[in-house]
Amino acid sequence: MSIGGAGGIRILLDTTYLLPIVGVNVKGVDEVLIALSRVRKRFRAEFYYTQYSIIEILGKLSRLNYD
Repeated sequence: MSIGGAGGIRILLDTTYLLPIVGVNVKGVDEVLIALSRVRKRFRAEFYYTQYSIIEILGKLSRLNYD
């Protein structure tokens, strides 16, 4: 986490917090996502992720069984 240019906060998200976006349930992450939402609103936070997180997500999705 770092302070951005116009007084905002920049936060690098781990894959754990990106998985719910693609429909993968992660135990214990709900409270953190709520807190991150509050931080975004209060401090004008910007969230970032790396290309490696996308690769991790694709790997996780490829191992899941869908009906």
